[in-house]
Amino acid sequence: MIASYIALGRHDESIRMAERYLALAPEEANAYDSLGLAYHAAGRFQEALAQYEQARLRAPEFEIAIWHRANTLLQLGRYREAGRDYQDVLAHARSELERARALDCMAWLHLRRGELDLAEGAAAAAANQGGCSIVLILVDLERGQLERAEANSHCLQGPQRYNGRGVPPSPRLLYAPLVQLALGHGADKEAIALARKLLRSPPTFWHYRTCEDVLAEVFMKLGRWEVAAQEYQRVLRMTPNDALATFNLAQAYERQGRPDVARPIYQQFLKLWSHADPELAEYQVARQRLQ
Repeated sequence: MIASYIALGRHDESIRMAERYLALAPEEANAYDSLGLAYHAAGRFQEALAQYEQARLRAPEFEIAIWHRANTLLQLGRYREAGRDYQDVLAHARSELERARALDCMAWLHLRRGELDLAEGAAAAAANQGGCSIVLILVDLERGQLERAEANSHCLQGPQRYNGRGVPPSPRLLYAPLVQLALGHGADKEAIALARKLLRSPPTFWHYRTCEDVLAEVFMKLGRWEVAAQEYQRVLRMTPNDALATFNLAQAYERQGRPDVARPIYQQFLKLWSHADPELAEYQVARQRLQ
């Protein structure tokens, strides 16, 4: 029920439900983790971090809380700390599946930082544990290697390994590379249709990449700044305080020639990323715009 409320963007109700769970099981690590997840989805990141810490105090090897904590740190631009969490999970992994997931998370982290060689290496290591690594496809696309991306995308069509608590991979994560492939081939209408299809599937709120902004990204790449801004506003209604959506909303207004509208949005982004790794590109851009 908590997950259903989160998926619907009904964050107050998800938090109340998680608080009720915690009241019934005050020593259960998963109860703290569930409340943390509800806080994260509502954009209440510091409260989420506090709940994940409580989960870890009660069950130090409860790796789900570590992954969710890392996702929150990523949302705050604290990539180095998130990386240490992934390394911790990898060092204490008790199964092939846990190792694969930790490596895949590290691949996503390297991709976000633009470290394509490191992303490829971690993704390949994850794929060697079995299954399909989506990051390999995304690395190919970043490098403009469409044929290689097409070849790697074939694994999206086959059966997927379950990657968490008996739940199969979200269709969102599988569709996202196909959207980018369509854009790479100049199939703009197909990319928009695929992105809309993706958004009709349940959100991946438990993953770093929620894919809620995939349609906005398409409009940005097509230079449709006004529509992109509208879509980023929708994303922020669904996922309050999403830092990168906030940054990209500012970018969309700036590219419309509206720096006066973009400026306070950059300020809000820097407030969200007040403790971010200072070398990150978005952090540097936002600071430059406010000078």
